[in-house]
Amino acid sequence: MSPDSSIENMVRLGEAARQAGLTTQQLQYYLMVGLVEPTQQSSGGQRLFDRRAVKRIRMIRLLNESGYALRDIREIFLTNQSSPGTRSRPQKARSDAKPESRRRKRK
Repeated sequence: MSPDSSIENMVRLGEAARQAGLTTQQLQYYLMVGLVEPTQQSSGGQRLFDRRAVKRIRMIRLLNESGYALRDIREIFLTNQSSPGTRSRPQKARSDAKPESRRRKRK
């Protein structure tokens, strides 16, 4: 367990959403489609997030606001997880996944 993962350093879903600049509904959707997972769950079943998870949620929001589709963002993160320590594959995935706004302009 990392130092950020102690229960004292965790925030609930609503606070994680607020810190990342999302609504709770948006964060719940990110959870539902598998873009992010809670760091742990409280004994009462509340989903808890550490600073690293909030940073990831914020990155997802920024990529989405930049025009990337959520499916492309998920692919970027999945590629990054499958090749830890390798920078070339995630960078290629990022360059291959074009923001939706660029796709629309080409039509």
